[in-house]
Amino acid sequence: MNRLHWQGLLAVLSGLLGWWLVYITGGTFSAVTHFMYVPVVLSALNWGPAGGFGGGLAAGILMWMTPVSVATGQWQTIPNVLVRMFFFMAVGMLVGYSVLRNRRQHRELQNLLIQSVTALTNAISVTHEQTARHSLRVAEISTQIGTALRLDDNRIFVLRMGSLLHDIGKLAVPLEVLDKPGRLTPEEYRRIQEHTLTGTSILGAFDYSLIGSVQDVVRHHHERLDGSGYPDGLQGGEITLLARVVAVADVYDALTSTRAYRHRMTHTEAMEVLHTEAAAGKLDQRLVDLLERLPRFVPGSSGTEVEAATEAV
Repeated sequence: MNRLHWQGLLAVLSGLLGWWLVYITGGTFSAVTHFMYVPVVLSALNWGPAGGFGGGLAAGILMWMTPVSVATGQWQTIPNVLVRMFFFMAVGMLVGYSVLRNRRQHRELQNLLIQSVTALTNAISVTHEQTARHSLRVAEISTQIGTALRLDDNRIFVLRMGSLLHDIGKLAVPLEVLDKPGRLTPEEYRRIQEHTLTGTSILGAFDYSLIGSVQDVVRHHHERLDGSGYPDGLQGGEITLLARVVAVADVYDALTSTRAYRHRMTHTEAMEVLHTEAAAGKLDQRLVDLLERLPRFVPGSSGTEVEAATEAV
């Protein structure tokens, strides 16, 4: 059950609870009647203005079905019922419109941040073209995996931001090391591994409460489920889902891209490597399977050619 369903269930249960409390406290003359605003507000938070209107209407009907006094059996007059129902619906719709406006502004801000980070990634291509193109492709694949997982909008946003920025720490790695055609020395390999910590440090200038999940992706996209990754040697559930998604997309794109030290693999060859890594307990098998089933890789679907994943920017 997702978050939307839980919130809807909570709104319904709180409405029934409110009706029961009003009844056992003697009727609608009780101040407990105001508890009915709780399900109205919850409905508005969950479903916007329409939810607020519906929640208010339901609360009004429940109160209409409840006597003014349970002890005497006195019922409310129609005008009183309508006035109470009007206030319930009005509050619900006002809260709903406020929620709708805040969500719209939140989405606009997120889109602005994505556009800014994408522009930054494109700017990096002036000196680190391979890294920039790789980051854009990883972001696209990661987002498609996240969508297949049915992640909510906020987690998709974090996933896209994290994947766009996952290699930003490589700005501190000399190009002669990144583009070295031969085997890396231990010191050169260590320099490249440090890009996860460097990237985390770069993002450290931002408020952690706002960008902490993005930092986690940047820091941990090279962690492996068996603890063999870096920089922290995390294992299994210690690695967040979003970091595991980017890890799979990162490995796939690295394998299917031409590098100075090797030619690119075909889609089939790359998937064999990913399945081998998953079987060895390094990558998340479920995510590898999801990547393989993405429409871009399924014959006959739109955008299925591997070149779309390895060459498109």
